[in-house]
Amino acid sequence: MQTMPAAKIIHVLKSSGFTIELKGQIILVGPSNRLTDDIRALVRANKPALLQALADQDASKPDAMQEQQAAGMAQAVIRRASALPEAKPLPWYHAAADWRPLAAAYHQHHFGCKQCIGAGQGRGLRCDTGTALWAAYDGHPAFD
Repeated sequence: MQTMPAAKIIHVLKSSGFTIELKGQIILVGPSNRLTDDIRALVRANKPALLQALADQDASKPDAMQEQQAAGMAQAVIRRASALPEAKPLPWYHAAADWRPLAAAYHQHHFGCKQCIGAGQGRGLRCDTGTALWAAYDGHPAFD
C-alpha cells in the first residue's frame, strides 16, 4: 500500500463519512462496518504520520476545562452587561452635527492664515475670509 500525506487521508476519510480519532496510540476509524481492506491497509501503512497529525489536531483543540472556563467567563460578561444602566442620550452637539462642516472649513482656513491665528491669540482681527467663516461657524443654531 502506498503512503499518502496524513492530512489528505484524514480529509478523504472524513469527507467519505468516516470518523477518525486518536485514543492513546490507537487510531479509531468508524463506522467499522464500512471499512474495507484497502482502507485498513492505508491506515496501517501511514500509521506514524496519522498518529502525529491526529495528536497535533488534539493539541490544538481546547480541553474541557478550557471550554468550561470560557463559558463561565462569557456568562460573567453577560451578567455584568445586563446590570449596566441604560445608555444616556447623546449630547446636543452630536444631535445637531451639521455644524461640523462649518467647523472644518473654518479650521482649515484658520491654521493656514497668520492673521486669523493672531486673532485667535487675541492679537488683531481675522481676515475677511476668516471673519465670514467664523461668523457662519459661531452663528450656527447649535451654539445658541
